Amino acid sequence: MPAALVSVAEEHGLTSTEVEALAAIRIRGRQPQTKQRWDFIATALLASEALDNDSPTVYQGSSNPEEP
Repeated sequence: MPAALVSVAEEHGLTSTEVEALAAIRIRGRQPQTKQRWDFIATALLASEALDNDSPTVYQGSSNPEEP
């Protein structure tokens, strides 16, 4: 499991199932490498949840109180 993904998963409060799904991601045959890219992917997926719910709720970012 990439350390950068583990860090992002902790910050977003992702479940082990969600982390496993993210770890399986390959884009053009390569897995994301940086914490920034993992964060972008996780944030986009979490924010897109509102699209399935027809909800105006917008994902506000990390559940980590130290994050802006």
